[in-house]
Amino acid sequence: GNSIMAMKFNEDEKFTTMDLNILDLYTGEAEFIKYGGVFSFIKSVEEVKVIKSNSLPFGILDSVDVSSNKMKLKHGDIIVSISDGVLDIDKNNVGSYSWLEEYLRYSDTNPSALSRDILEKAVVLSGGKVWDDMTVLVSKMYSVY
Repeated sequence: GNSIMAMKFNEDEKFTTMDLNILDLYTGEAEFIKYGGVFSFIKSVEEVKVIKSNSLPFGILDSVDVSSNKMKLKHGDIIVSISDGVLDIDKNNVGSYSWLEEYLRYSDTNPSALSRDILEKAVVLSGGKVWDDMTVLVSKMYSVY
């Protein structure tokens, strides 16, 4: 059996998983290392890309399943990483990211405002009840050249 999932967690002992991003600030190359986190998003001028994983959520299997995606980022690109609670807005839409992908198409590009706005929208969509940890991390790429 799975030793992590078999543990009895109370409300104070739950954990959150998010993607790990490694950025090369000279080349603009980004590596998204997924270890059970939900989707990440790249907002650029042209589009919103969804960074997905084929790995199962953390704790489902005994072995560690890690995947990574590499891509080139440009000046102004925005990375949005979230915890699963941001997507679990209600019992009928657990894990659905379509609302966030659509929201990012027309959203603010200020990282501080964007993280706050995503969190506020998730709380509104969940009917004002927070069912799980909601963490939003937003980073913006700036070129010095």
